[in-house]
Amino acid sequence: MKRLHSTLKEDFDKEASMLNSIAQRNHRHIVKLLATYYYKNHYHLLFPWAPCNLQGYWDKYPKPKWDRVTVLWMLEQLQGLTSGLCEVHNFKIDKPNTPTLNVPSIDPTRLFAGNVGDITVAEDELRYGRHGDLKPENILWSNELEDVDEKGVLQIADFGLGRFHGRASRSQIPPKTSIASPTYEPPEIPLNRKVSRAYDIWSLGCIFLEFITWRLEGLSLVKRFHNLRMVDGGDETENDKFFTVINYKEPGRRDAVVRKEVLEWIQKLRNHPRCSGALQEILALVEERMLVILPKQRIECKDLRDCFDRLLYRARHDDFFLLGDAPPETFTDFEDIQNAAGANSPSTPLSYEQAQVYTLNENEEMSERKSAPEITIEGAPSEEREFLQFR
Repeated sequence: MKRLHSTLKEDFDKEASMLNSIAQRNHRHIVKLLATYYYKNHYHLLFPWAPCNLQGYWDKYPKPKWDRVTVLWMLEQLQGLTSGLCEVHNFKIDKPNTPTLNVPSIDPTRLFAGNVGDITVAEDELRYGRHGDLKPENILWSNELEDVDEKGVLQIADFGLGRFHGRASRSQIPPKTSIASPTYEPPEIPLNRKVSRAYDIWSLGCIFLEFITWRLEGLSLVKRFHNLRMVDGGDETENDKFFTVINYKEPGRRDAVVRKEVLEWIQKLRNHPRCSGALQEILALVEERMLVILPKQRIECKDLRDCFDRLLYRARHDDFFLLGDAPPETFTDFEDIQNAAGANSPSTPLSYEQAQVYTLNENEEMSERKSAPEITIEGAPSEEREFLQFR
């Protein structure tokens, strides 16, 4: 259950309309609105109950198994979350009654750090969405939904920071009106740059990096990664963000870089003996296409979804690509991993394109390993043949 801080019916109608429209798409990885009601001068939204969120799931399984079922489940969830976010980013609804979207529909003390004005949308413009506060706590895990097995499913929830705005103005929102969870926020906020849907891509990249960290070595390593990021963020205060602000001598001149500790962490994960071809590709996507300082240079969600579609299809048919050939050992000291790269881990960072070529070369040994049947384009259904073109 979610209670809206705004008591205006107009704000309630807008959020309920958006959630109802998304629910009609019946996307497996987006939480569904069940009902709405008004009680004690507040509007409420009712959603299916979930046992925990993604952070709670990591807490529940601090030492995940390393086998085909669990690793494939993670890839399916990453693909599903990407697909769900793509639905939000390309979401279209009817025009509102007025061409003005009143931004402060949620608790101002939580969201806004300054005067907030309205966002004006042209009458003839479609409206596009973004989430605005992606983090593990806003991704729910449930194994009690219809058609969901015991492994469960991850769903994007809490669209309280989401905005649905016209194509012409989707990059015109003042950054200081969009402050959300600091850990996963992108550099646009401190750099005073305009906010767009690329905001969510950065946040998703942060989550994916933590997810792979948990997948390889468990919860203790996620916490260690958090501690390593606790450095001066450029404003003489420590934080655990994924970037650092650079302040120049010239007044008002600021920039940002991906935090050194983050880049070093990605390299350590690459050198992990269990970092298979599939995980190599995801790490390359995170580093080169998602955690990018300039928003316009980040990958668009639809392209990210297509990458995960192809990756998941291959992982389902190629166990070596999914798991590699390293034994499922657990390292007591993550520093040892720097010098423990297995045969399936490159010694230098790979670009996303190189990662694909690298895993293709790995697959030349597939027939000898007999870890998966040979898949041919001719033998695949017509709608899936395009996914095999990259092999």
